[in-house]
Amino acid sequence: MPHSAEVQLSGPTTPLVKFGWPLGGVGLASYYNFLALTGSPRLHMNPGVAPVWGKAFLLCLLLVGLFFTYTVSIRLKKVWLNADGIRASNYLREEAIEWPDVRRVVIRGAFEGRRSPIVELELWRPHPFRGRISLLPASEQLLAELTGKAAAFGVQVEHRSS
Repeated sequence: MPHSAEVQLSGPTTPLVKFGWPLGGVGLASYYNFLALTGSPRLHMNPGVAPVWGKAFLLCLLLVGLFFTYTVSIRLKKVWLNADGIRASNYLREEAIEWPDVRRVVIRGAFEGRRSPIVELELWRPHPFRGRISLLPASEQLLAELTGKAAAFGVQVEHRSS
C-alpha cells in the first residue's frame, strides 16, 4: 500500500527490461535457434554464411541474451523510497526494508544519453529478494535523493564504472 511520503525510484522502463527483454529477445532467439538446429526451411541464412557459423552465431546470441536476463532482468525490482527505508516489489510480492538492513548502495554506470545506471542495494541479512535489490532509477534527482538518504543513515554508497 503506497504511503503519501513515498517516491517511486524505479524508472518507467523497468517492466520492459524485466519482462519485455526475456519474453521478446530471448524468446525470439530461442525460436531461431530451434529453427536452425532442426534444419527448418523457414530459416533462410545469408548465402555467404556457412550453416555451422550461422548456428554458432545464433547460439551465441541466445547465450548473451540469457546472461543479460539472469544478471539484470530477473533481479530488477520496482522500488519506492520513504522516510524509513525502501519498499520493493518484484511484481508478485512487496517487502519493506529499513535503512539499518541495507549494507551498501552500489551504482553501476551513470546517466548517459538514453542509458541509466543500475543501482544495487546490498542487504545485511538474507531476504526474500536474495540479499540484493536492483533497480533502474527514473532520474538523476531521484538517484541523488536515494544516495543522500542512504548516506544520512550511514549506508556506504559506492560508484562503479561498469
